[in-house]
Amino acid sequence: MMPQHPPNLRHKQQGLTLVELMISVTLSLIIMAGIFQIFMSSKQTYRVQDALGRMQENARFAMDLLTYDIRMAGNVGCNRNAILTNQFAGIVPDINSGIQGFDIAGGEASMFTMMTDADNNLTADDIVNNSDAIFIQGASSVSGDLSAAMANSNAPISVNRALTGVEAGDLVIIADCTDAEIFQVTNINADLTQITHNGLNKTYGTDAQVMPAIYTAYYLATDDNGVQNLYQRSIGAVTGALAVQAEVPLIEGVEDMQIFYGETIGNTVAYNTANNVADMANVTSVRIHLLLATLEDNLTGQDHRIAATPPQNYWYVDANGNNVQVAVRDNRLFRAMTTTISLRN
Repeated sequence: MMPQHPPNLRHKQQGLTLVELMISVTLSLIIMAGIFQIFMSSKQTYRVQDALGRMQENARFAMDLLTYDIRMAGNVGCNRNAILTNQFAGIVPDINSGIQGFDIAGGEASMFTMMTDADNNLTADDIVNNSDAIFIQGASSVSGDLSAAMANSNAPISVNRALTGVEAGDLVIIADCTDAEIFQVTNINADLTQITHNGLNKTYGTDAQVMPAIYTAYYLATDDNGVQNLYQRSIGAVTGALAVQAEVPLIEGVEDMQIFYGETIGNTVAYNTANNVADMANVTSVRIHLLLATLEDNLTGQDHRIAATPPQNYWYVDANGNNVQVAVRDNRLFRAMTTTISLRN
């Protein structure tokens, strides 16, 4: 009997046919396209959420800062009706009103006369046209009580806590519940608790307190990169002398700021633009509208190069306080923020 031979293995599978290879490549491309689409979608979602988060964080910071400073406007200590005397001839603020508003339109030459000096001139030409600006005056919440009565009206003033940030050349306010005076610091000791000056109207006792004076402007301007930002500029000491300090950028991407002032007339409160307020001393609240935009473009999924693509819209107030719908032809995200601030002083 002939022995059995194993089956011929020469025809065992050794590769792919061209058809099988093409099918495999096609399926791989479809899977890769799906993965790429998921990746791009996730990336775009991350970009949108990150931009929104930054914009909302900026808006929250701006509103908190403006709210704090505006609430302190007109502060002169324990008695808002105290008789205020200015001992510094270089600045005569109407601190009893606490705020001054400006509607920037057409390049007002007299804009911020207090914010002008030889080195840091601030005029309406520096500010975004058709936006608003506000100037805040008053005493800071940082204060120190007199630790001892003054020996005479020219004597140094000693306080019970360090007046952080105060230096020679700054303006400060000393006040009791009857009188208040603005004066310039000629010198302050190392631990910031003893101030010398050029003389006051009266001798103050331990019922008085000393507070740094605040003269701060908030406005919109365009930086060197063409981005509109919210800026702060103050009057204070610069190398021992009183001067307009350099502007400080606070937040970026602020497209507009509109401010309306609640003026109490009789038993009613009417909100008007700064130019239409009869007397800033009658203003009891301030309503601020901010329009913010992301710095990144290509976030909305629209293609503004295609004429048939409908523009995105947002609602915002116009210069008269009316809500209007605005169409834009880019792919940035916009958010409008509003807050109403009651004045304490």
